[in-house]
Amino acid sequence: MNTVSRTFAHLCLLIPATLTAQSQSAPERTLNVPAALGANAIWSRGYLFHLASDDGAIGVYSTAGDVYQVAAQTRIALDGGKVLNYQDAAAGPSGTVFAATGSGLSADGGRTGLIAFFGPESKAPVIVQLPGTAVFRIVFADDGTLWALVRQYDSAFQELPEYNLLRHYDSNGKLLGAAVPRSSFKKTLDDRKVPMYIPSLTASHDTIGLYLDKVETWMELAYDGSMKGQWQVPKVQVGEGQNLKFSRIYLTTSNQLVRMSPVGAKKPTNLVDDLQKSGTNLVATPLNWGSLAPFHPYFLGVEGEDQVVSLENSNTLHWSKLQH
Repeated sequence: MNTVSRTFAHLCLLIPATLTAQSQSAPERTLNVPAALGANAIWSRGYLFHLASDDGAIGVYSTAGDVYQVAAQTRIALDGGKVLNYQDAAAGPSGTVFAATGSGLSADGGRTGLIAFFGPESKAPVIVQLPGTAVFRIVFADDGTLWALVRQYDSAFQELPEYNLLRHYDSNGKLLGAAVPRSSFKKTLDDRKVPMYIPSLTASHDTIGLYLDKVETWMELAYDGSMKGQWQVPKVQVGEGQNLKFSRIYLTTSNQLVRMSPVGAKKPTNLVDDLQKSGTNLVATPLNWGSLAPFHPYFLGVEGEDQVVSLENSNTLHWSKLQH
């Protein structure tokens, strides 16, 4: 399995879900998509991204309405360098701008992070190179600006003692600001003393949400980068013989929190929780997939108030709401 395939396996979250407590509504909308793209793509704001780091190609496909169609196509190339892999992708709120991020080698052979901004037109993408920086996750806010979750490191690939974890860009790649100093978190004792390994970055109409998995912390920021609050995230409750792979947390448009957690076992499962705030903690209530459960739904992401899933051995996407 190549680097992109491993990235897809982590980001697409294609692991069967289990029956638990709350319920998911019957599908409100369905759409047939090509099986290869539906199973191996990054989901964002109603778009599926198909990334191919072997040649730098990116295809973006719209799932709006009843038609699955190409929204944008581009190819990322570094002058004198090479794209090594893609890590994440995101769609802007209007569908006129998209972004992809990953890593590459610059013209001098040094490792560099990158964020590529592009649109439906055929003009060349704008590429922001970030030497000494790994870009974990990206998300567009509703105002059209992009937020990126990063880790900075030295020439020995050791994390810097101080930097800002979030960077804020306009839709043309201009840096607008930064937020969340690394010194906000005490160093942990595992994983080379870093606060995140497989983190989350998500956005609603007025909030940027950040989940740092190694310190089990959920943070919310306003669009201006100011801190709105910080909460401790409860551990995922797994069954006997199961092991947690990772968790991702998403914001719906109304700032509801949904957590997705793939769990490994003889029969892998995908645990999904509704998260509610209680003081400085989040409280998890398991989700019941309801009528979708027998079809082994795969959690792809959140669009508005809907959770978007595909079904095992199916090329159909389903949009359903979490019922309280």
